[in-house]
Formats: sequence, structure tokens, C-alpha cells
Amino acid sequence: LPKEITNVRVSQNLTRHIELSWDKSTQEDVIAYRIYASNNRNDKYKFIAQTTNTSYVDKIEKDNLTR
Repeated sequence: LPKEITNVRVSQNLTRHIELSWDKSTQEDVIAYRIYASNNRNDKYKFIAQTTNTSYVDKIEKDNLTR
């Protein structure tokens, strides 16, 4: 299994999107990062995206929806 990513940063109070960023993995065999999210703290996380970048913008479709 890959090691956990480090130095995760999350934007706050943005309109209809959340900006995520993190440090690049130190493992050479990591080829992408999978992003999971939930709309409720008690819900299961669902896969929403995969990226090779060290950042991701999660677009929120509705007002007052949280992640």
C-alpha cells in the first residue's frame, strides 16, 4: 500500500468549490491520487476523481452543500 500523503491543505469559505492540495508522494511508484468525498460526516466516502497533480478543485453543485 502507498504511504499517506502529507501536508494536506484545504480552502475554506469559497463559493461552490473546495481547493485541495498536498505534497507530492516520496514513493516512486505512485502514479495518481484518488479523491474521495462525502456530503455528510456520517456517510460513506465515494470516489469522485483521480489526478496526477498535487491539487484538486472539487466543484459543489448546490448552495449550502458541505463536504
